[in-house]
This record gives sequence, structure tokens and C-alpha cells, in this order.
Amino acid sequence: MGNFDDHYKAMLKLANEYYLAVKILEKVMKSNKAFEAKLVFPATNLASLTCEMYLKALAYQYSNAQIPEGGHDLVVLFSKIDPKYYQWCENEFNEESKNEFYFVDEIKKYRRYYPDWRYLYERGWTEPEFSYGVRPWSLFYICELLNKLANGKVTV
Repeated sequence: MGNFDDHYKAMLKLANEYYLAVKILEKVMKSNKAFEAKLVFPATNLASLTCEMYLKALAYQYSNAQIPEGGHDLVVLFSKIDPKYYQWCENEFNEESKNEFYFVDEIKKYRRYYPDWRYLYERGWTEPEFSYGVRPWSLFYICELLNKLANGKVTV
């Protein structure tokens, strides 16, 4: 598998590439309401996967090279990172949302979006059923926070 640093860098590189795609989708969605409606599902799915990738990289770093178990569940993966990172994300998110939405509620809401949303068509989904209450901006912001942590852009 290579050494710890190489593996962590590879995990981080891939997460950063997915994050770039999330930022592009976010920009397109903010610039055009018609695109926002059309892109909410793929953008939210991709953002959820991106959060997962950052969390796995941070958990790998925190545990000194243990690949975290927990599959795709963001709540479980958040429990695998340094607790001070979790607390920082929670504080930053709640401050940014002006306590209108709470971090703990948002990660519970999005905890399984990647596995649940990637094959919606197989479950015979209907758009209103899944789009009600979706706040992709929350997940985009969580991606941003995790990007900052994983890339050492903040000191916690």
C-alpha cells in the first residue's frame, strides 16, 4: 500500500478533485435557478461522497493509518475523526447558519445520502418525496469545512 504519507496524500488528492466538482456545480446552481432544480440530486450526492472522502482521510490521519469502518454513514465517519475537528465543524456551521440549522441535525439528515441517492431510480422514487427539505447549501458548506481541515487551511 505504500507509506502513510503517500496513502494520505492520495486520499486527499481524490477528495480535492471531487470537491472541485462540487464547487463547480455549486457555482452553476447559484447562477441559474433552472440549473439549481436540475442539479440538486447529482450535486447533493456528489457533495455527500466528497464529505465521506474527506472524513475517511481525516480518520485515517487521526488513527495513524487505520482505514475507518462505517461505510458511507457520515455520522459514523464524523465519530472517527479528531473530536476537536468535529467541534470546530459544528461551531463554524452553526455560526454560518446563524443557528437556523444545526450541524448535528444536518449531518444526521445527510448521513446516508450517497448510498441512498446514487440509485434513486431503482427504488421507484418520486421527486417530491426526496426533494422536500433538501438544503444542498448545507452539505456544500460542510464540504468546505472538511476541505479546510484536511488541507491544513485552519489550525484547530
